[in-house]
Amino acid sequence: MTRGIAQSVGAGITAVWASVLMLAAPAQASEIPDLSICDGFPVHSESEDVTAQREQPLVLPADWTGIAAVSPYWIAVSTEYHTTYCVSTQWMLDADNFERFDKRFLGFHWEGPDAFGYILIDRSGQGYAIDTSVRPHFTPEGTMFAVLNRTDTGMEEFDGFAIWSIHGGALRPYLVNFGPPLSPMIDWRIEDWEGENCLHISAVPYEQIVGNWEQLPNAPRSSYIAHPGNQWQIAEGKTCPTID
Repeated sequence: MTRGIAQSVGAGITAVWASVLMLAAPAQASEIPDLSICDGFPVHSESEDVTAQREQPLVLPADWTGIAAVSPYWIAVSTEYHTTYCVSTQWMLDADNFERFDKRFLGFHWEGPDAFGYILIDRSGQGYAIDTSVRPHFTPEGTMFAVLNRTDTGMEEFDGFAIWSIHGGALRPYLVNFGPPLSPMIDWRIEDWEGENCLHISAVPYEQIVGNWEQLPNAPRSSYIAHPGNQWQIAEGKTCPTID
């Protein structure tokens, strides 16, 4: 379970999955994030032991330059309103796969001593962040994104199937459920969107692995689709329906 991944400077925002610490603090309007604001927030004493275990400091990619900055405990992100949004890295041993989806959304995978996940940062307004557990998949036109994570580890923030809608500056959960059953399929994943209203999904029948997990990367996958015509229920199939 995430222990407070983000702090908002200048506004209170409700997080859906992430355990978010809400702190309001004055921020000077600037297109560049002010890391000193984030470093001014308190750090949990136990998290100092976690950051000390990092093999190397967290390093942001080149395309995050000018919109984000990093310190041992924080990632500071500039927002649409030229304020600074603070994402805590206090409980992270490592972070990688940093992505800049567009001007609005940033994301990265993280791992901690007893948990892991994926932080999606929304730079609209005064900033917002959620832990989607795995990398989200955006529709071609960016009107929605989907997340599918089905495991039994108990180490992720979210386990299930969810779709979020994006309308202007609003980011709202459109559908959240526990997704497909664990058995008899494994390794559920989103393959791609077909248009704005149909998802291609795949999984591997457990019987094909028979306990030999080395076979998983090359195992034949079964095809599934999800779309609004069946209330986004994940069902067997390869062909998306025609939506008028």
